[in-house]
Amino acid sequence: MQATWEANSQVDFTGWGQCPNGDFSGVRVGVADVGAHVKGMGDSIEGIPNGMVLNFTMENWNDSCPGAFGFENCIKWVAVHEFGHVLAFAHEQNRGDTPATCNNNPQGTDGNVIFTQWDENSIMNYCNPNYQGRGRLSAIDILTVQTYYGRIPTYSTAKTLKIPVVLVDGTSYSASLSDLDGDGRFTLDAFASTTNKSSKPAVYSSSSSKLNLPLVKVVDGSNKVTSLYSAVMERHADGQFTILSTAQIQPVPEIN
Repeated sequence: MQATWEANSQVDFTGWGQCPNGDFSGVRVGVADVGAHVKGMGDSIEGIPNGMVLNFTMENWNDSCPGAFGFENCIKWVAVHEFGHVLAFAHEQNRGDTPATCNNNPQGTDGNVIFTQWDENSIMNYCNPNYQGRGRLSAIDILTVQTYYGRIPTYSTAKTLKIPVVLVDGTSYSASLSDLDGDGRFTLDAFASTTNKSSKPAVYSSSSSKLNLPLVKVVDGSNKVTSLYSAVMERHADGQFTILSTAQIQPVPEIN
């Protein structure tokens, strides 16, 4: 988990160990020689006994994998896939735009957002040409986990830009800007030091007065991500910022 989901986002899986008795607000992982699975996606399995089941022997399920790839690899690769479900990522082959070349049937719960193009190489895709993606996230997997769990800048339709982490000469700050009158000039509303980290932090250069935003998520009034952009802004002598350039990171997500 550290080398995949955690390394590419601000996700931090903690609390490893024996599950406590009684109520528990985390993920309960059972171990059995059956098909690895989860009983739902995201917080729907919170506290459910055996909400995730992993197989550490593979004698009665997936028994050909250890001979082909090594016992430890098989355990790790399957676990990365299953923890993708914990983050609420569904099977890629469940999508309506899955090409005919993918013969694997949909399985499990569907998500409610189609995000980016169909990804053959996703760790969540049964049609991945490499078994379980060899335990590696695809470029689109990384983009997706950064978007939802990366603590990246957020632009809302209310014309506000919230930047959780901006590096200014190597020091981390948080900032909030707004263009409430819609004239294209953003006012800096808040600016403070922060200890937070970001998978794609903004970077401000005091020498060029440029603010580089490598990844910005645009959200609607319900705080749902509607598109992704990169952008460059410029700070003027009066302290206000204007947008110099934007580039959409395609495609725009579609809500089912």
